[in-house]
Amino acid sequence: MKPEKVQTNRILSAENAILLIEFVSTTNYKLARLHSGLFISKKAALAFVNSAEYDPEDGGGIEVCFDTQQGEYWDSVEVTYDDGLWHGEDLAMGGVHLKAETIEKMLSALHEKGDVNCKHRPVQMVIKT
Repeated sequence: MKPEKVQTNRILSAENAILLIEFVSTTNYKLARLHSGLFISKKAALAFVNSAEYDPEDGGGIEVCFDTQQGEYWDSVEVTYDDGLWHGEDLAMGGVHLKAETIEKMLSALHEKGDVNCKHRPVQMVIKT
C-alpha cells in the first residue's frame, strides 16, 4: 500500500519554478511537467512556467527527473517551496520526502540518502562546468 500524499500549502510559484529551471539546467538531471513528459529544453520549461497552463496549485507544477543506478530507468520528484525550504516528494519511491534550504542540497540528498544497494537509487547529481 502506497502512503497517501500529505496535503500541504506548499506550491512552486512561477518565480521559484524559474529558479529551479535555471539550476537544474546546469546539472545532469532533467525537468518535466508534473505527470507528463520531459521538457525538450530549458527554453520549453521556461515557456511553460510563463504560460497560462502553469498552475502550481492545481497539479500543474514541475518535477525533477533523474536516471537511476540500474540505468535506462528514470524517476522523479515533485518540487515545491514553502517557508524557506525546498521540498522534493515522490510517493513512487517509497514515500521519499526531502527538504533543504537550497535546491542543490535538496536534490543532492536524493542520491546521498538512497540505499546504495537499491537499483532505483538516483544517480548522483553532477553540476556541469
